[in-house]
Amino acid sequence: MDNSALRARYDGYDRDGDGYIELAEFAELLDQLGAGYDDAQVRAAFDALDADHDSRVDFDEFQDWWVGR
Repeated sequence: MDNSALRARYDGYDRDGDGYIELAEFAELLDQLGAGYDDAQVRAAFDALDADHDSRVDFDEFQDWWVGR
Protein backbone atom coordinates (compact mmCIF):
# COMPACT_ATOMS: atom_id res chain seq x y z
CA MET A 1 0.00 0.00 0.00
CA ASP A 2 1.47 3.35 -0.96
CA ASN A 3 1.74 6.21 1.52
CA SER A 4 -1.20 8.20 0.11
CA ALA A 5 -3.50 5.17 0.28
CA LEU A 6 -2.38 4.48 3.84
CA ARG A 7 -2.95 8.13 4.76
CA ALA A 8 -6.47 7.94 3.32
CA ARG A 9 -7.15 4.82 5.38
CA TYR A 10 -5.81 6.54 8.52
CA ASP A 11 -7.95 9.61 7.88
CA GLY A 12 -10.98 7.35 7.47
CA TYR A 13 -10.42 5.86 10.92
CA ASP A 14 -9.94 9.35 12.40
CA ARG A 15 -13.70 9.91 12.69
CA ASP A 16 -13.53 13.28 14.43
CA GLY A 17 -10.92 14.64 12.01
CA ASP A 18 -8.53 15.87 14.69
CA GLY A 19 -5.51 14.20 13.06
CA TYR A 20 -5.23 11.40 15.62
CA ILE A 21 -6.84 8.04 16.34
CA GLU A 22 -8.11 7.86 19.90
CA LEU A 23 -9.06 4.74 21.82
CA ALA A 24 -12.73 4.69 20.72
CA GLU A 25 -11.73 5.15 17.07
CA PHE A 26 -9.15 2.39 17.43
CA ALA A 27 -11.76 0.06 18.91
CA GLU A 28 -13.98 0.75 15.90
CA LEU A 29 -11.03 0.12 13.56
CA LEU A 30 -10.42 -3.27 15.18
CA ASP A 31 -14.13 -4.12 14.91
CA GLN A 32 -14.05 -3.26 11.20
CA LEU A 33 -11.04 -5.55 10.78
CA GLY A 34 -12.94 -8.34 12.53
CA ALA A 35 -10.46 -8.65 15.39
CA GLY A 36 -13.10 -9.57 17.98
CA TYR A 37 -11.16 -8.01 20.86
CA ASP A 38 -12.70 -7.39 24.26
CA ASP A 39 -12.21 -4.02 26.00
CA ALA A 40 -9.03 -5.10 27.81
CA GLN A 41 -7.48 -6.42 24.60
CA VAL A 42 -8.37 -3.22 22.74
CA ARG A 43 -6.73 -1.16 25.50
CA ALA A 44 -3.61 -3.33 25.51
CA ALA A 45 -3.27 -3.14 21.72
CA PHE A 46 -3.84 0.61 21.76
CA ASP A 47 -1.27 1.14 24.51
CA ALA A 48 1.28 -0.91 22.55
CA LEU A 49 0.58 1.12 19.41
CA ASP A 50 0.77 4.48 21.20
CA ALA A 51 4.58 4.62 21.24
CA ASP A 52 4.86 8.08 22.80
CA HIS A 53 2.11 7.36 25.36
CA ASP A 54 0.09 10.51 24.64
CA SER A 55 -3.23 8.58 24.56
CA ARG A 56 -3.63 8.97 20.83
CA VAL A 57 -2.15 7.39 17.74
CA ASP A 58 -0.54 9.66 15.19
CA PHE A 59 0.04 8.75 11.56
CA ASP A 60 3.64 7.60 12.10
CA GLU A 61 2.59 5.22 14.88
CA PHE A 62 -0.26 3.92 12.72
CA GLN A 63 2.04 3.45 9.74
CA ASP A 64 4.59 1.52 11.81
CA TRP A 65 1.80 -0.78 13.06
CA TRP A 66 0.06 -1.20 9.71
CA VAL A 67 3.21 -2.13 7.79
CA GLY A 68 4.69 -4.14 10.66
CA ARG A 69 7.76 -2.12 11.52
